[in-house]
Amino acid sequence: MIEFDGRRVILLVEADEPLAHVAIAYLERDGYDVAHVGDLAAAAEMARDRPTTAPLSLVIVDLDSLDARERERLERRLAMAATAPDTHSDRSAATVPPAAAQAAGSPPPSPCSRLEAITSHAVMLLSSDPCPPRWLQRPDVTVLYKPFAMQELRQRIQRAMPLGGGTP
Repeated sequence: MIEFDGRRVILLVEADEPLAHVAIAYLERDGYDVAHVGDLAAAAEMARDRPTTAPLSLVIVDLDSLDARERERLERRLAMAATAPDTHSDRSAATVPPAAAQAAGSPPPSPCSRLEAITSHAVMLLSSDPCPPRWLQRPDVTVLYKPFAMQELRQRIQRAMPLGGGTP
C-alpha cells in the first residue's frame, strides 16, 4: 500500500511495469508524487481508501493496458458520469470508505461504484483508439492519444495539475 504524507498524488494505472517506471521517474523528477498500480481494481481501492489529507489530484489510466472487461466497466462509468448532472466534487463527497460501509452493514461495493472512486477525480486517459466524444464533455477528463512523447504527457499533467500547490 502507498503511504501518503499529506501531498497531492498522481495515481498511474499501467500494467506495463517498464513503461510505468519510466513515466514515474520523469514525473517524480518534475516534482510530482506518483502512486502506481497495475489494474483498475487496485486503483479503485486506493482511490476509495485515500486519506483526506492526501487527495488524489489526477488519475492516469492507460486504456490499452486494461483487459476487455475492465475497459468496458470504465467506459460505462465514464459514460454515466458524462451524462450525470452533478459535478465531480459532489461525487467525490459521496464516496464512502469500505470500512465505514462494512461497519454500517452495507454490502461490498459493486464494480461500478468502485469505479466511481476513480472517476470522481480528474482523469487522464492514454489511448490508441478514439474515445467517445461524450467523455470529453466532462471538464475533468482529458485524452492523450498514442503515440505521444513523454514531454507531451508531462506538459498535459502540468496544465491539469500545476506545481506549486495551486489547483487548476
